[in-house]
Amino acid sequence: MTSLLLRLRRAALRSLFAFIYGPGATLYDFVAWSSSAGQWRTWQQAALETLPEDRLLEIGHGPGHLLLQVRSAGRFVVGVDFSHQMTRMAARRLRREGWAACVVRARAQQLPFRSQAFNAAYSTFPSEYILEPASASEAARVVKPGGRIVVVPGVADITGRSMFDRLARGLYRVAGESVGSTQGWDRAMNELASRLGLHFRAESVAQDKAVVLRLVLDKPVGRRNHARDG
Repeated sequence: MTSLLLRLRRAALRSLFAFIYGPGATLYDFVAWSSSAGQWRTWQQAALETLPEDRLLEIGHGPGHLLLQVRSAGRFVVGVDFSHQMTRMAARRLRREGWAACVVRARAQQLPFRSQAFNAAYSTFPSEYILEPASASEAARVVKPGGRIVVVPGVADITGRSMFDRLARGLYRVAGESVGSTQGWDRAMNELASRLGLHFRAESVAQDKAVVLRLVLDKPVGRRNHARDG
């Protein structure tokens, strides 16, 4: 029964992601806000805390909020997303604030960048594509030796005390999205890291109203790229 519920849940999530990254793109912010008890923008900060200052790649930039924040801080960043709708939304958001639209429409499994082009790559609230071997291999390829890949998958223990927080905490536990039951995110990432010769660690990041899961993959100095050049 548990296995069946898990399969049904994953199928429902795939359908949801397909909708909000396509015809329902304008609802993305609401879905992200409501599914994180209003904390998603705060949870995203966990990805930035361990990254170098410059030459960053955001994989799956969505509507571009974090992309704009990073660019506005004076850091060089490029965003990549396969969704037409998200690419347009992020580009408009950047241009409104006077920044060049540093976004590229492409699949995470086939990044159109040369090898070792970035100091680090990060992804927040990604769907299951980020766990595909091709996605991890491409991220590792475009990151320099000594660089880093950071994933914040939207897994958290909500610790706030409001009624909204308590309700969300219960839903996260039932859905298996609490840090104590990560539905295999850490295990899957560890397997990918081992296959690619990366060093992996899973971290619990304490914030004001939540403890957020952060997955970090470090590329050793001297590691060669075996995949294609972009």
